[in-house]
Amino acid sequence: MTTQHITTPAPESVFLTLVRQPDLLPYMTQFQHGSPKELAAAFKKYRRQLTKSAYAHIDANDHSVLRCFVLFRLLADGRSTLARLCVRHYPEGYVVPRLPATELYAMDAAARLGDVVLLTFLHEHDLGRCSAGAMDVAAATGHLSVVRFLHRHRREGCTQLAFTLARRHGHTKVLQYLTTHCAEFERRQSVPRHSGKDAVVAGGMVATSCAIQ
Repeated sequence: MTTQHITTPAPESVFLTLVRQPDLLPYMTQFQHGSPKELAAAFKKYRRQLTKSAYAHIDANDHSVLRCFVLFRLLADGRSTLARLCVRHYPEGYVVPRLPATELYAMDAAARLGDVVLLTFLHEHDLGRCSAGAMDVAAATGHLSVVRFLHRHRREGCTQLAFTLARRHGHTKVLQYLTTHCAEFERRQSVPRHSGKDAVVAGGMVATSCAIQ
C-alpha cells in the first residue's frame, strides 16, 4: 500500500498579502526610501507653501491632494524634469486641490514647456484646466507636437495669436499645421470679452514665453 504525502502550501507572507491589496499599495510606496532625493526635496519645499493664506484650506495630510499640488507647482515653475519624475514615480492617485483659478491651468503650463508627455498625462487623468492659450503658447514657441495633440484631443482651440506668433518667430511647420487644421480660429480674438480669467492666464503665459525667446 502506497502512502500519499499531501504537501501543504507554505502560508503567504504578510508582505505579499499587503502588496496585492490595491487600496494599500499607494500608501506603502508614498514615501518609500527609493524616492529620488530631488523629488523628496520638492515635496518638502512645496508643502511649506501650504502655510500661505491662499492654500490654507488644502489638507497636507491628504497624499493625493498634496501630490497634485506639487505637480502643478513644478509645472508652473518650469521644472519639467522633476514633473516627469513625479508622474513616473506616482503614476496614479491625484486629486486636484482647491486653488485660485489662475493656478489651475496645468495644461497651459505643460504646453508652455513644450512637454507633450506631461500634457498627455494631465489630459488622460483630467487634471487641471486648459485654455486656448495652451495652443497659442505652443505655436509661439514652435512646439508642433503639442499643437497637434491639443487639436486632436482638446476642444479649446487657439486664437489669432497662435498664427501671428508662429509666423513672427519663423515656425513654418506650426503655421502650416494651423492653417490646414485650425483655420477657423485665425480671426478669433486673443482676449474675448467673455473669457475673464481664462484670457488673463492665456495672454500672460504667451507674453512670458515670447519674452523669453
